[in-house]
Amino acid sequence: MTTNRGGDSGIMPKKESKGAGRPIKVKLDLDAVEKMASYGSSVREIAAVLGVDEHIIRRRGKEAMEKGSMNLNVRLRKAQIDLALGGNAVMCIWLGKQRLNQSDNGTFEEDELLDSVSFDLDTGAT
Repeated sequence: MTTNRGGDSGIMPKKESKGAGRPIKVKLDLDAVEKMASYGSSVREIAAVLGVDEHIIRRRGKEAMEKGSMNLNVRLRKAQIDLALGGNAVMCIWLGKQRLNQSDNGTFEEDELLDSVSFDLDTGAT
């Protein structure tokens, strides 16, 4: 007897059942989940490629998905920094706005100028 565990999408493979009781536990390649997530693949895409239900990826592959996604973020940030430090002015401006709270409006958000502060120099001369 075969059952379609892929819902109504029809793209999941059919699995053999051994009669009544629990279905056979699906093996999930967590390294493959992490790698595909590091390329920006969605849960749906990963499930389709690995031939498992999406809920299996969400439940048993959650940590691998998160790790892969974080890996992608780190690689994208490195690429952005490399572009900015390589002389890409647009990327320098964008990163300045994102990371340094800089803006185009000429006002200071974090490092306000202190106009009302005066400094007296003590030269020690009398």
